[in-house]
Amino acid sequence: MELIKGRSKQSSGGKVVSVFSDGIEGDWPNWAKALETYRNPAVALAVDTLAYAVLGPGFYVTSRSTSAKKRVEEFVESVNLKSMLYDLVREMLLTGNSFLEYVYDGDELVSLKRVPLRWFNGSPRVEVDLETLEPVRYNLVIQVGSHVEYRTVPADMLIHFRWNRIDSASPWGYGLAYQLIATQRDWRGRIVPSVFDSEATLRRDLILYMDKAVPRRIIKFDVGDEVLESQIKPEFEQILREPAADVITNRKIEVEDLKAPERIRFEYYHYFENVFTAALRSPVIKLFTTPGFTEASAREAVGVNEYQVRAIREYIEHVIETKVFSRLTPERVELHWGQPELPEYKISDILLAARGDSYNPPVISRTEARRMLRELGWILEDGVDQT
Repeated sequence: MELIKGRSKQSSGGKVVSVFSDGIEGDWPNWAKALETYRNPAVALAVDTLAYAVLGPGFYVTSRSTSAKKRVEEFVESVNLKSMLYDLVREMLLTGNSFLEYVYDGDELVSLKRVPLRWFNGSPRVEVDLETLEPVRYNLVIQVGSHVEYRTVPADMLIHFRWNRIDSASPWGYGLAYQLIATQRDWRGRIVPSVFDSEATLRRDLILYMDKAVPRRIIKFDVGDEVLESQIKPEFEQILREPAADVITNRKIEVEDLKAPERIRFEYYHYFENVFTAALRSPVIKLFTTPGFTEASAREAVGVNEYQVRAIREYIEHVIETKVFSRLTPERVELHWGQPELPEYKISDILLAARGDSYNPPVISRTEARRMLRELGWILEDGVDQT
């Protein structure tokens, strides 16, 4: 089937096992290279700030079923899901992919654990259903230190956070690193280095240029080789170690300065910097690095970035609700971003709700009323007769 990319290994029953790759010379997926981009400070800043914007407000759950809500809240707390999401979302934003594996005790889901992306490296063979174009099994190469083993995991035992899946025939998402490490071809068919490699090369060249830009001098003495080696060099090498030192001599000296070529144009660097920043899709880079980037410009840029944040939240919310909460309880449990809004009430409302008469029983018990009054700052002792 032409929609499936890669070299087919086995085909039966409407399924195909293939090594999926994309780009020139199969440069995607390349998890090792994608994770390496995080070493770049600008990439790390873009990924971290976007992840913090997505997860910073926190989340809470609601449900019409009190027992279902309690079950989900206990699970979220036991697996430390909020902390796990910080690492998972950074990996997903950078590479477009991140995996969690279900952990069962019998028929009960008891935990979740992360699956390193590097375990999908080497030959990332995936068995895909040709009808749905969805993965059926993943073949992992598990590497822990010097230990290596191979394992096949059914797709329904993994939660694949697959962000920005631009190719429906590929089982992978495409994160920020894709634009950074993917190569292209020019009009003559020659491979153009990736943005990430080009940026590293440019930084190296700038360092070399600045090193060459320091003036060098050729000092010529009208003497023979023997005198130069035995007298002149020992004397002047010591003096030249102090560039600001004055020199008094009656020797005939001719000094010629060597300057770095001025062909380099920093406009090229600014152009490439804009391309690199655009690949990161984060206004924060400009906010930190561009002189004159005003507060008004920052607000406008952050406002545009908010749409991206909302889209990522919607995706995470959908995956968590359908892949995690649904396995904990058949009742519908919803995830909401931010903090739950507490109801606003007055002290008189509490007292009225706790007071009943011969026709209407109290809405809340005296114990509940005392707890609510404590939350409002009343100092109430425990153990007092509340009848």
